[in-house]
Amino acid sequence: MVEYEVETKISMSSIELPHFENLSEEVDFEYIFCPEALVKKDRRDFSEESIELIQNDWVEIKNKYPNSKVIGVIQFPRKLKVRDIEKVERALRCCIYDGSNGVCLCESDLTQSEIGFSEEIEAFLEVVGDSEKFLVLDMETNEPRKKLEIALLKGILNIILVAGAYRDNGLWEDLIMNIRASEGKSFVMLPRNMNTWTKKSYIEIAQIFGADFVFQGFMYGGGKGKKKNYFLDKSDMTFKEKSELPSTALVFSDEHFKNFERQFQVGSDEETSLSRVCSFKEAELYCRENRRTIIFEA
Repeated sequence: MVEYEVETKISMSSIELPHFENLSEEVDFEYIFCPEALVKKDRRDFSEESIELIQNDWVEIKNKYPNSKVIGVIQFPRKLKVRDIEKVERALRCCIYDGSNGVCLCESDLTQSEIGFSEEIEAFLEVVGDSEKFLVLDMETNEPRKKLEIALLKGILNIILVAGAYRDNGLWEDLIMNIRASEGKSFVMLPRNMNTWTKKSYIEIAQIFGADFVFQGFMYGGGKGKKKNYFLDKSDMTFKEKSELPSTALVFSDEHFKNFERQFQVGSDEETSLSRVCSFKEAELYCRENRRTIIFEA
């Protein structure tokens, strides 16, 4: 019997990066993930010309943060179960550039069988060669356990789980435990940071099941009403307005952030950056204080 003490780490995302830069907060992470949601006007059709634009964005971040591994992820819409195979191939090609730290592979059809998945991944592997490989596996794909097993057997040990199936605890545990048993790394991409109704953070799910890394993806949708900035309260992992935070929250208890808080108006862009940075750091503290012990039978 072997015991592992696992600390889930919150990785930097290009979604969060501008907020850190706005507050001149230091960025020094093992990984910086760059989700590209293809929402910009010059990229919506994901034409051939888009590839170079996307690569330029990722290279710029890599040049700015040379000590981090910069991983670009094309993030297809959640409701799109079947994707244009040409666009999936372009997503792969976006990751292949001079200095790339890894290539992300994703399937074109979430409803396909494990046989179709195996054939598709094998074809992608022939293209990417010796590059570091990351499989982007949607939690709501058909036969996720079998598809993960296929990827691990093919030597793909970096697995990005696109969060979903939040109530299927057994699925989460099986996938993350199997990745760890194969000496791989599990990364969870959260398309939303919290449950819309309860305001509970989805980071807690990834942490409970021992994921290695969590990072924020692009959030689709969102209301157009009056702007509210929510801060994460690590004591119960719930997002709250500033007036509802306990006095121990970073925005109040840390002198550095307290000074920022005095300067910014409620609902301002500056307060948005403060809320995102403080929430990020609160999540880091939560994961550090709540390590998961995982036991493997010998």
